[in-house]
Amino acid sequence: MSGAPRDSLPDADLRAAEPSAIVKLAAAVQGVTGLLVALTGLQVIDVTWRADWANWVPRLLIVLGVGAIGLAAMQYRARRWAAFASGANGIVVALAVLGWLFYTLTSVLSCLMYFTVPLSALSALLSLLAIGPILKTAAARQRLADAGLSLGL
Repeated sequence: MSGAPRDSLPDADLRAAEPSAIVKLAAAVQGVTGLLVALTGLQVIDVTWRADWANWVPRLLIVLGVGAIGLAAMQYRARRWAAFASGANGIVVALAVLGWLFYTLTSVLSCLMYFTVPLSALSALLSLLAIGPILKTAAARQRLADAGLSLGL
């Protein structure tokens, strides 16, 4: 605490308690990605493929997309667990969408798929980059709560 007045520490924590721009951007991109992934699955849910496993992928895309929307909200709120869950979900969504694109490339045309592939990769990258800032925000909020300044977040 190298000579810093005790009153300035809560002020710094108050500023740090707000999610940074990278966290807000990551949450927004993940939410939009989740919406588009869910719509991609919904778009082809009534198509039947010869491979039985492929008939379950649209349902999986819907679940992953809706999950991404929920995780985006928790990521925006800078929840410690959501930092890691959003990063993991982003990687799973990106791999699932890319694999699905390659599987359906010659059989089903889904224009949404062409938007979701790069967007899901961007979402995964931003979610992984946001882990550090989310942890800093959560730590600042915890310090404030320990000092009796719970923000109700």
